Amino acid sequence: MSVSSTREQEDVVPQALNEQGATLMHRAIEIMEAALREHPAGLTASEAGRLTGLYLEVPAQRGYIAWTILQHLLDEKRVIKDGRRYRLP
Repeated sequence: MSVSSTREQEDVVPQALNEQGATLMHRAIEIMEAALREHPAGLTASEAGRLTGLYLEVPAQRGYIAWTILQHLLDEKRVIKDGRRYRLP
């Protein structure tokens, strides 16, 4: 294997991982928005995580994935935070 083909492979792996990460994030956002559409009064991050399957039972990370997705949606003004509950505008 030549040095140039090794470098090309090294460039492809991060790009593929970035694409996979973007795809997973997009799908998690779709799932979260669907859950919030079904619960117009809103959900807490914990409720949303358990309902969508985006909740880890690892003690140090409980609710982290759901909270991250909800925070992303909040930053983009795609959800509203009302106390502890997140809902669609």
